[in-house]
Amino acid sequence: MTFNPWGLFRLKIDGTEEPRLIAQFERITSSRSCSPDGKVLLADRDNDHIPMMDWDIWTVPLDEGSTATAGPVIERFHSQNHGTWSPDGHWIAYSSNETGAVEVYVEPYPVTGKRTKISNGGGHHPVWSRDSMKLFYLTGERKMVAATIETEPKLRVTDRKELFDWKYSSCGRCQTYDVAPDGRFLMVRDPEGPPLQRINVVLNWFDELKHLVPSPEAP
Repeated sequence: MTFNPWGLFRLKIDGTEEPRLIAQFERITSSRSCSPDGKVLLADRDNDHIPMMDWDIWTVPLDEGSTATAGPVIERFHSQNHGTWSPDGHWIAYSSNETGAVEVYVEPYPVTGKRTKISNGGGHHPVWSRDSMKLFYLTGERKMVAATIETEPKLRVTDRKELFDWKYSSCGRCQTYDVAPDGRFLMVRDPEGPPLQRINVVLNWFDELKHLVPSPEAP
């Protein structure tokens, strides 16, 4: 998927086809997560009725056989974004500022309005483990956290563990990491900049200049 401020396009990664428009929007919209069956896309869409940069989560059908419709699936007065499908397709994780702080939540799909807060003390950019039993997320203190989840008899968090300090790229609108099936992390790292130039300040340099280069004697 590629991002355009007013449209979502499908593009083959091998470059064998031209980008194909799959949906157009009057507001800024960005793709987020594809359902496990490849039929429905989750997208963040700028809210029509709230000031700029408050977001809702929309579904966008990718297949004619999909029962989903193009429209909001999680739409509330506050902002919610970074929606991501669980690998089993039963849950949607996302970030929301409904309490005044950005936290990670999970809702069942189809959405019922019942949600469970996963993070504690801030969280954003959730990513599922491949077995749908863990959620990884970043905290405001730049920590990577793994939350262990049970879904029966109801969804709840059984453990949270800080894994490591986040020293990699951060992006409010994009995802800069993923978790492989074996549990290893793939992260985007900022390029190292050129070394800092050192500036030396010399005081009273006229005196030193006179010492090094004495003036010629008068005739």
